[in-house]
Amino acid sequence: DRRNIFSISGDWREGRISGLTVVTYEDGTKLFGVMKRGVLNGVVKKLRCELDQCNVEIDGDDYDTDPKFLAYVGVYSDGRVNSDQPSWWFPVGGGAIFCLHASNTQPEGECLYLYPGSNQGYTGEWRDGRMMSAKQALFTGISLKLGIMVAEFETGSSDVVYSEDISTISRISSHPLLPDHYEENSVYVAESVIPKAGFGLFAKRDFVPGDLLCLYNGVRMTEFQSRMLREHRRSPYRIHGWADTILDIPKAYWSTKNYTATSGHKINHSKKNNAKYAQIKHPRFGEIIAVYATKPIKAGMELLVDYGFIEKYIATESMLEGIIEFARVSGGWRDHTQFKQELKRTIGFVRGKVEEMKPLLSAVKMARTFL
Repeated sequence: DRRNIFSISGDWREGRISGLTVVTYEDGTKLFGVMKRGVLNGVVKKLRCELDQCNVEIDGDDYDTDPKFLAYVGVYSDGRVNSDQPSWWFPVGGGAIFCLHASNTQPEGECLYLYPGSNQGYTGEWRDGRMMSAKQALFTGISLKLGIMVAEFETGSSDVVYSEDISTISRISSHPLLPDHYEENSVYVAESVIPKAGFGLFAKRDFVPGDLLCLYNGVRMTEFQSRMLREHRRSPYRIHGWADTILDIPKAYWSTKNYTATSGHKINHSKKNNAKYAQIKHPRFGEIIAVYATKPIKAGMELLVDYGFIEKYIATESMLEGIIEFARVSGGWRDHTQFKQELKRTIGFVRGKVEEMKPLLSAVKMARTFL
């Protein structure tokens, strides 16, 4: 953390900071604690922005610069994390990670992960913030140790072992048929009540607004890569993830015979929706998308999300087809194959220029927040 400090503010006495201190990091996150003789001692807390780091783009073109979400609570002794005291982390999307003897600012050692608003989770070994080996766990209560909450829990009866399993552009999961523990108790796939919609996703139990419903994992790639690969460019399960990341379910995994690790992609579209997409940082799948309830949902009800782009996509597709046909006719192209080849070369040239301009456009967007 010391290498990424942007500023330290507090009361200076004889060349050292003493008392309440605020440490601001280069990513905009802030740590609050008490310094004695220039080093942190006692309980500290760290605040993050909505998507972890601050100064990142959200909702299209706005930048989040206000670190108001609790990210970490722990105890320091002489400037270092006290490994004899418990620590808590609160990742994006909700939930918590509790470690009894972490020795740094990342989850480490024997830890417990709790799903958002749930008593379900995983317990096992973490290393440098990564879940190495864990089993199902059930949260049972809270006790206090020197003013810090200590999680009490029981290990489940299942022998299934879970570990970090972050997808790549070519691999969706090392265990594609291993269902998520939380989803197993929350949702199920069945024939949709929407005519001709095929299968849909339904609630196994009651939910209230804000509850986590399910997860949306997929192979991950950049926006540019997804545009270059036909399967992902036209996939019905293509979804924007974190930053420039695209998540997608390859056709080979559309069937539940081949993929059941997550089921968020099974939710159907409706303007009369009861759920929404949002980012989540999951110990098994990493930075993915989750689905949260926006209305009260009863067991047996179908989960529905407003995809947002359906009507715009249809209208845009029709308009583009008209423009392309007009360009072919007005340009005197009678051979459709030759026209398409020339169009592809032109699109490739324009795409290359757009990629070159992206860093400048990002800098302009960020500059707007300071004007």
